[in-house]
Amino acid sequence: NDSGQVVFLSTFSSQSGIFRYSGGVIEKIALTGDFSPTGGIYTSFESFTSGSTQAPAINSSGQTLFSAVVSGQSGLYVSTEGTVAPILRSFDVTSIGTIGQTMYVGSFANSGKVAVQVTTTTAGKGGFVVAQAGRPPIAFAADGDAAPSGGTYMPSVYATTLGLWPTANVVVND
Repeated sequence: NDSGQVVFLSTFSSQSGIFRYSGGVIEKIALTGDFSPTGGIYTSFESFTSGSTQAPAINSSGQTLFSAVVSGQSGLYVSTEGTVAPILRSFDVTSIGTIGQTMYVGSFANSGKVAVQVTTTTAGKGGFVVAQAGRPPIAFAADGDAAPSGGTYMPSVYATTLGLWPTANVVVND
């Protein structure tokens, strides 16, 4: 970020973790085997792209966004000044359905809001949500919804069938 802070995923021995470098100091954010704020244990730090390795993100406010599996449940988490909180997890309920295991991050705003393309537990159903720690996710476009320029949205077709990044550039402005 503009303050020179860097976040990274590192694997060593039999563990992996999310770390932040700032002002010459490396800080541990989360490590496999640590307890998560949701009550389970971090078992892996999967990516935002369905299980492949991808680096965590940091915004200009110094918040770190990362993806993790906690006791078998995928989720997005944010670390703010040393405190980790869940943002969006599989099995969270939204107006488009129950969130599935696949989440693609579109943007991470300085306010901590995250635009996410998601699949749901309903086959062939997905969409886009805005999520933030401590607040319920808000769905704003789902499969089959009318698109402004005509036609309909089909986010889950691309996410689940083609394995592509989000089908739309979604940006959350503060």
